[in-house]
Amino acid sequence: MHSSFATPHHSFVKPAFALGLLLLIAFPVHPQANEAVVSDVAVLTIHVRDTNIHDVVFHFLTDVLRLPTDYGPVMMGERRYAAVYAGNLFIEPCGPYTNMRYPVRDFKALFFGLNCRSDKTAPAIAAHLDGLKLPYEKPGPGVFRVQDTSIGEGIYFAIDTQPRTKADEEKEASLASAFAANQRGGPGLEYVKEIWLGYAEPAQLEAWREFLGPSAETDATIWKLTKSQSIRFVNSEIRGVRGIVFKVRSMEAAGRFLRERKCDWRLVNGRMELDKANTLGLTILVTDE
Repeated sequence: MHSSFATPHHSFVKPAFALGLLLLIAFPVHPQANEAVVSDVAVLTIHVRDTNIHDVVFHFLTDVLRLPTDYGPVMMGERRYAAVYAGNLFIEPCGPYTNMRYPVRDFKALFFGLNCRSDKTAPAIAAHLDGLKLPYEKPGPGVFRVQDTSIGEGIYFAIDTQPRTKADEEKEASLASAFAANQRGGPGLEYVKEIWLGYAEPAQLEAWREFLGPSAETDATIWKLTKSQSIRFVNSEIRGVRGIVFKVRSMEAAGRFLRERKCDWRLVNGRMELDKANTLGLTILVTDE
């Protein structure tokens, strides 16, 4: 598991056998200086209903989307964990959990943890949160879990200010190479272009705007974090992470590859949305734009 980006159920004090995994923190290979409070999303977690669903989700990510494995699957107690690399962030299916408050009751798999990195210092993040009167906890050194319901409802939202190590960089460089090789014979994914966050009321969107600060995008609902990664806010009765959009080299080639592997899709506003029967209910779209 990624130590600094634990979901709410992950403890920051881990068994010794897991320490090797915990050191493999997911950060982009070439971080950019960023004045925004959030520099990028490093780990996106998927919570699953049971370990059988975990197995299906993991194999969908690795066998259909051809994402290389960072670690796992491993069992810790009654829960299963794994992580794959998606070009510019890690996706970590984990669970099941019985003590979480999810934005929906009935689900097989659900995007849940939004684990971010910041180029700012820990004191600067603390001052920013205190200035906005946003409650938070510190589950680890330099790590802030935002608990305010205006922006934190329906997700586990954490910000990590710790610098990555040389081992982190080397690990991700290796995974980036494996990702590129897999995609040459796969659907042609390049990276996760957008992460969708739901907001139900205008005040909730305004709270996110105030928290994140200025965006490079002109659209009031899109926050560009890096050259390849943005957060898009979508109006929804359900809060939390509502879906992701992959950038692909060719929609035609991706569509053909997916259907050959019995993963159906449909066009939605010029993008391909994968059949939720194949994704276990997760909203996953692809675009070549």
